[in-house]
Parts: sequence; C-alpha cells; structure tokens
Amino acid sequence: FHGNEVMMQLRSAGILETVKIRQCGYPWRLAHEDFWLRFKILLAKEDTGSTDVADGCRKVLQVAQFGEEHAQMGTTKVFLKESPYDRLEALRAEKLSGHATLVKAFGRMHHA
Repeated sequence: FHGNEVMMQLRSAGILETVKIRQCGYPWRLAHEDFWLRFKILLAKEDTGSTDVADGCRKVLQVAQFGEEHAQMGTTKVFLKESPYDRLEALRAEKLSGHATLVKAFGRMHHA
C-alpha cells in the first residue's frame, strides 16, 4: 500500500468527509430529498406546496426550532445530531398518529 494513493482513494470515496462529520457529532446524514419526504408532514399544508426541497428542509428545521448546534444544512444533505433526529421522529410519529385517528373517525362516521 502507498500512503498517498490510499489517501486519494479515501478522499474520492468520501470516507474522510464522513469520518470528519461523525467526529463533529452528526451521525444522521440524509439527502435533502429524503429528509423532505420524511419530515414535510411536520409543516402546515400551505408550507409544503411550491417549496424548493432545500427550502423545505430549512422550514422543517425552523419549525423544530433546531439551531446550528443541532442540525446543519449541507449542499446536498441535512446533518443531524442524535437527539434532534430522535425528536423529529417523535414529532413525525405524533402527526401520523393524529392522521390515523382522523381516518378511523371518518371511517366510523360512514359505517354508522
């Protein structure tokens, strides 16, 4: 193995960048599109319509009231620390549960 060649391969594969990000304490890295599709449910309906994906990601982070110490927006990814990610998942679960309750109520109303 030649040190320079190994370093070039690690750099081009994105391994070194990933290690640096993990060392900064951001274990969750989601592409903007994936983050948006998963967490846009946390926004009011009017905030999800004609929103650019990156802008939508920023709105979700604002609604969750995360500062830069909790989450960072990269060029193509959203970087989250463990606790803020868990909080987003909990908020998402609450929203989905609320929607499920509405669907059940609507179903009961039409079966009665």
